[in-house]
Amino acid sequence: PPPCLVTDPDFQPLLQQIKDKNFATDKMSLVTLLSKDRCFNVAQIKTISKEFAFGEDKMKLFKMCYANCPDKNNYYQLVDELAFTSEKDELRRFINAGGK
Repeated sequence: PPPCLVTDPDFQPLLQQIKDKNFATDKMSLVTLLSKDRCFNVAQIKTISKEFAFGEDKMKLFKMCYANCPDKNNYYQLVDELAFTSEKDELRRFINAGGK
C-alpha cells in the first residue's frame, strides 16, 4: 500500500486523539495536520465526520480529505452524512468537479 494509507490499526489511535479534543476547532486543527501526510479512506473520513456536529465542519473535512482519498469512487457515500439539501448538493458538485 502507499505509505500514506492509514490502516485500521493505525486509525484507532488517531481517532482517539481527535475524540480527546473538547472543541470542534481543536479537532479540525488536528485533522488538518493529520490529513497532510495521511490518506484516509471513505469509511475513515465518515467516522471522523461523526466527531463534528455541524455541516460546515463536515464539509470542510470532506473537502480537505478528498485529494488524498484512495477510494474517491466511494466519496458519494459521504453525502448522506450531511443534513441539509444545500450541503448535499454542494458536496455532489465538489465531487463531480473532481475536488474543485
